[in-house]
Parts: sequence; C-alpha cells; structure tokens
Amino acid sequence: MKKTIYALLMVFMLVLTACQTDKPIMPSEQGNFNTVFSADQDIGTLKFKSVDELNQFLKQHESYGGSYSRGGVMMDTAVMEAPLPSGVADESESLKSGSLDYSGTNVQVQGVDEADILKTDGNYIYTVTGKTVFVIKAYPGEDAEVVSKIELDNTPQGLFIDGDKLAVFGYVERFDYDRFDFVPTNGMSFFNIYDTSVKSKPDLEKEFQFEGSYFNGRMSDGVAYIVVNSYPQYRVMPMPYILEDGITKNIAIDDIRYFDIPYDSTQFTSVYSVDLDKEELVDSKSFAVENTQSMYMSDNNMFITYTKYINEWEFEQEIRLDVVEPKLPYSEKARIEKIRDADNDLLNRYEKQSKISEIVNRYTNYLKREEQDAINDEINKRLKEKLKEYKYFEYTVINKISVNNGEIEAVANGKVPGHILNQFSMDEYENVFRIATTVNQRWDRFADKEFAEGVSVGSEGMMVAYSRISIMPPPSMRES
Repeated sequence: MKKTIYALLMVFMLVLTACQTDKPIMPSEQGNFNTVFSADQDIGTLKFKSVDELNQFLKQHESYGGSYSRGGVMMDTAVMEAPLPSGVADESESLKSGSLDYSGTNVQVQGVDEADILKTDGNYIYTVTGKTVFVIKAYPGEDAEVVSKIELDNTPQGLFIDGDKLAVFGYVERFDYDRFDFVPTNGMSFFNIYDTSVKSKPDLEKEFQFEGSYFNGRMSDGVAYIVVNSYPQYRVMPMPYILEDGITKNIAIDDIRYFDIPYDSTQFTSVYSVDLDKEELVDSKSFAVENTQSMYMSDNNMFITYTKYINEWEFEQEIRLDVVEPKLPYSEKARIEKIRDADNDLLNRYEKQSKISEIVNRYTNYLKREEQDAINDEINKRLKEKLKEYKYFEYTVINKISVNNGEIEAVANGKVPGHILNQFSMDEYENVFRIATTVNQRWDRFADKEFAEGVSVGSEGMMVAYSRISIMPPPSMRES
C-alpha cells in the first residue's frame, strides 16, 4: 500500500538569544569529519581574528557556487526571492506630502521599503526597462510624459527613492579587470545614487560596487540595506571587495562573522548600509552562512534564514570509519593520517572524506562475508541508536542582525524544526520573532511508522502551535 506523506505546519514564537565570542577558528576543527548538525547545540557568533584564520576557513570551504549532491541530498545555490504581494502599502511618502494621496510599493513591514523596479513619489514614476531607468511625470494625468532617461551599461534589478535621491542597483555586466587587478568570480553588484532635483537631468552623485550577486534590498529612514551573496575563495586578499567611486577597499577582517555550525554549502552574505541623503557607505558586514534562502526585515532587525538537514548518510560514514579504522593494517592507518594532515587548500573536507572512504571500503570489500556482515550489523546498531537522538531531520537556522541607523551587527541566532516558504513566513512583534515552518515526513531505514507526531512545547522562550499564530506573544514572553 502506498504510504501517505505528512507535512506539519508549525508556528514558532521565540526570543532569539545572543551568543557571541571571539573564539578563533582552529585548523584542527577544520579537519574534523564529525561535523553533523546538532539539534541541541546553541549557535554562537564567532569572529575571525586574523587573515590567516579566515584563510584557514576559506581553504576548507572554498566553492564557486552551483549545486552539488552529497548523500542523496541536493544543495542549491541561493536565488533572489520573487516579490509577492503582501497587501500592505507603505504610505510614508503620501503622509509627507499631505496634499497628494497615492500608494507606494507593497511592503511586508510598514516603514521598511522593499526594492522594486517601479517607484513613485506621487508626482513622478521611476521605472526600469532593460538597462534603462525612465523618469516619468505621472501627475496630473493629462501632463504625463517621459522627462528623462538613465542609460546604463549594467543591468538594474531594483530602485529606491528618498526625496530627490534615486538609488539604482543591480548586476555588473562590464568590469575593468586590468584597472582593479582582481577578477570577481562571484560577480559584482552596483549601487548608484542620483540627484533628481532636476527631473529632466538626473545627476550621478555616487557609485558603489560590491563583490557578489545582488540578493535583496530594504530601506528604512533613508538608509538602504543592500544584501549580496558570494562564495568563499582562498586568495591573497580574501575579504569581499568594495569599490567606491573607483577606489578599491575591502570589508575589514573584524567585520566578518561566522557561526559554530558545520558548513556544507558555504556562502558569504554581505550587508551594506548606504545613507542616500549623505551619499555615504555607513557600514558593511559579511556573514558566513549556508546558502541564504530567505530574508525578512523589521524596523530594527534583519533575519537571514537557511535550512540545515540531518543526513543519515553522513552519520553512517562517520560510524563506518569509527568501526573499521581500528581494524585496518598500519600502512592504511598511516595513509589516512596523511590525508587528514594534508593542507586544506589541496584537499578540502569533502575530498578528504571521499579518499578515506575509498580506503575503508576497499578494505571491507576483501573481507570474508561473515566479517562484512558483522561490521554492517555493528554499523546499523550504532546508526539506529544515533538516529533516535533526532526528532526532526530538517531545521531552519535563523541569524538575527540588528540594523540601527545604518549600523549592522549579528546579535542573536536560533533554529526551529522544518523549512519556511518565503519571507512572509516570518515577522517580528514586540521584540518576539515569529516563524511558520513546514516539517516534511521523517523517514529512515529503521523507522517502523511514518512520522506524524504532534509538536510539544520546546525550550524556554519558544511556543509551538498548529495552523494559526497568536497575535500576542504568550504571557511568559510578554513579562520578559
């Protein structure tokens, strides 16, 4: 009989806890294969203390995007979320004008503008077609006309307007490699600021370029927050590049954060804050995360989320090595040690794991059938016990980043079972972050029934419910 697949919709209300440390990342930690995501582990924010420490991380996790398959689980690179109507229109410009009533961009949080390819101030429309930005007089209707055009060499993906300031940003198609002496294999994103006080002649005031692919954008109180994604590269100057009016600089080493999670598909998500009125870069921070999936921003905080999977195959490989390695001849043990000691820029963690697995499998293949069966029985026994430790096989990791007048900092982290649909699965109310997730059926080879259990109250500060979310947080949270 065909089994039914269950999915649980769960709603969490949680107060994320802060945990930040200056603990450096150590090479010995980089070579450890026992790096499976733990549901019980608190996620702390860590700092790189030097370029050497960052390079150790990059050697281990260097990648160039794309997808890869590991243990039957496909990891995909992040893509920018398609905008969805939220039904909440930002009326801030209408209220400022007082006399003219018009609708702004539909946004999820009132007062937090979202990047779009069409913006209006009530009198003029700013819109993108191809590589051209049009400034159109829209009011009164009988006087409607195109008053100016901005022709670009690159591809715009979003706009912001703030008074007489227009920000145009997107993907850099043409880059002068010889002039800047580096190759941005992750791509570059541009952010241009124009003075539109004379609508018929927009004047380019400021040019920024940020290393990475544009992912998302928000604006609050005249400060734009631009989020770009890039992939780890081991190179002479590993920090992400910034070009300001053609002058090259980097995100400072002290402004790069990483988290004590096992990385499977590492990505740097960099957040840049630009004050449109002052035409200046206020702050820039880069965060080593997994492939970023969704982003939500409230008045004071940005939440970046991604899904971590509990992989049965990874458990099995670790247990197999633990069972078989003591039985190996001395020469094979020595080979494994040489592989483990290899420089990470020659063999990364996955390549080392693959080579060690080849040695282990080759040894077991030559054993007698009864010896192979005994090893497999021991592996299955340990694996079955290990899987009992996990109620769920997928978790959404949440990184909370404060955004205060352009200042950016990672302040707290958390995780909940399941995966989210998009940014509209999240919101923040009275300092309580709320998230709705879907948990797919849990399956493993030892399961005797499908997973369709209810969810009980979790750790302190988190409530779990079905199908609907309370408007107010529970009393215990309100008191705290």
